[in-house]
Amino acid sequence: MPHQPLPSFHFHYSLMLVAIWSGFSVGVKELNSPALGQNVTEVPSNENLAKPKNQGWGPWQKLESAEDLTFSSGFSNMELGGYLDYSHACEQAAQAAQSEPIFWYRLDNLVETIGTGNVEYRCTINDEIIAYHFSTAVLSNLPFPTCLTVQSNIGGGINIRNSPNLAATLLETLENGSQIMIDGSPMYLSTDAQGRTWLNLQFKGQDGWGSLTTKPEGHINFRMCQGLNLQLLCLHRIAFL
Repeated sequence: MPHQPLPSFHFHYSLMLVAIWSGFSVGVKELNSPALGQNVTEVPSNENLAKPKNQGWGPWQKLESAEDLTFSSGFSNMELGGYLDYSHACEQAAQAAQSEPIFWYRLDNLVETIGTGNVEYRCTINDEIIAYHFSTAVLSNLPFPTCLTVQSNIGGGINIRNSPNLAATLLETLENGSQIMIDGSPMYLSTDAQGRTWLNLQFKGQDGWGSLTTKPEGHINFRMCQGLNLQLLCLHRIAFL
């Protein structure tokens, strides 16, 4: 029985990263195997297994070899443990069904746009979804620090606030085309009660937050700077010192 190709994992022990990025999940479809699902979260149907919806996500791709992946994933012990549970559940189900599993992955739109986002893994047997796992994903060739350009589709810019909510104190407004540097990897994101995702950045020596998306499938208000010249220009951190 072939084993699931193991993607590149990284270990970060920052409490801040664990607090933000530990929201992994694992789902399992029972295949008449009493051991299956003992260490993972069971879900009742393939409809639930397919969540989240396709909006905001790229296409499913077969996971043939970990060496071919363009991203790294697993930035906490909790994410790594979840992936191992998922992989084990796929192998157990394949043994019970006496069939070969097929492994898949897809990336959300944030990964290609800002370099940090989420990956969903899943395995199938005879075209049926058996288990899935969500994890943080970061592009493997991402420059560090990372230069981002503001590209808001509303109002011509982005308001930077002192905490990740619309009621927080306004620090500054960055016009479209402004460039900022992000030091953290993975980037520090937070989603508020309304489903808006916020990007953390350093602004004049303090934490600032800019609205990244209003919903998972919505417009992304930042993108990676294009070309080496912009990356070098951004290193000066104009207006952020």
